[in-house]
Amino acid sequence: MVIAQQLIDASKDGGAAFISFSIMVFLFAGSLFYMDRVRRRREDRDK
Repeated sequence: MVIAQQLIDASKDGGAAFISFSIMVFLFAGSLFYMDRVRRRREDRDK
């Protein structure tokens, strides 16, 4: 049985885990806004 490894153990490295999580959230939100912007441009171009 293979168990996924934890890259950052939050019980030991709480600060690093928080920073990593924050970066992940900002990248995810940024990619959503960027994809929406691309979609809107494409809709405007097709009109």
